[in-house]
Formats: sequence, C-alpha cells, structure tokens
Amino acid sequence: MLHASSKGETDGAVDLAPEEDRLLREAFGRYGGSARARSSAAPVVARFQQLGSGRWFLCDCRPGTDRPPALVPVPQTHMRCHQDERLCGGRKGRRAAP
Repeated sequence: MLHASSKGETDGAVDLAPEEDRLLREAFGRYGGSARARSSAAPVVARFQQLGSGRWFLCDCRPGTDRPPALVPVPQTHMRCHQDERLCGGRKGRRAAP
C-alpha cells in the first residue's frame, strides 16, 4: 500500500485508499505507465499536492529498510524516486515509469 507524507518525513504518513493506490500503481508502477493510466491517476496526485507542497508517496516495496522508498510526483506526468539513497533503496534518480 502506498502512503502519502510530507517531504522527507515518514511519521504521520497517510494510507491511500485502495482505489488511489491502484490508480497510482497502474500509472507509475513497475508495469504501468501508459498515457491513459497517467491521466487517470492525475487527480490523485493533484489532490495530495493540494494538501500542501512537498507531498511524497512512500512505497512498501522494500520491507525491512530503515526508510521506505519515496516517490516524488513531477507535474502529474510521472513520478521519480527521490535522489537520497536512504529514501530510495539506493536507486538514484530512477523513474518509476516512462
């Protein structure tokens, strides 16, 4: 399940609704990325960005790490993994979707 949090924070992260999680994974996940899927996920990204600047999505894809990977929305067209290796499992700058 993806979680939304303030930039650089893991405490106080908010669980996404199952439908929001599904839309984001279809749009930006490992096997997602079609233009149609990104368009469908744009309202989810926009909603969390409107809650306050610097909202990131934390992924549960690397259990047991000190900090979960942080996916950073980039103008609703894609998400990228945060540059900080502690927040991204060592995958510097890797885009979550084409």
